[in-house]
Amino acid sequence: MGKYISEHNKSILKRYKMHCKNKGLTKKSIEAMLDTDLRLFLEYIGDIDIEDITHEICSDFLIYCSEERNNKAKALARKFTSINTFFDTWVKQDVISKNQMNKLEK
Repeated sequence: MGKYISEHNKSILKRYKMHCKNKGLTKKSIEAMLDTDLRLFLEYIGDIDIEDITHEICSDFLIYCSEERNNKAKALARKFTSINTFFDTWVKQDVISKNQMNKLEK
């Protein structure tokens, strides 16, 4: 796992950060969701476009966080929620066609 995020996914992340600010999320919430959870997820997927992410990739990421990063249940639940909300937003805005997190149990 590298620290690489594709330019396309960086753009998506910037747009999502603006979306969160416009929704009135606190700076602390935005930092937790975007600067920690989503940035780590996008680093994990590397060059994969968000439209091409499968539920298996999402599941593998959560397993990685649990086993390699030693995340506990609370941190995993926050990551799940952050990614799920991220995908839900882009489905509503027709950026992606479906939320792959819907296939996973929390």
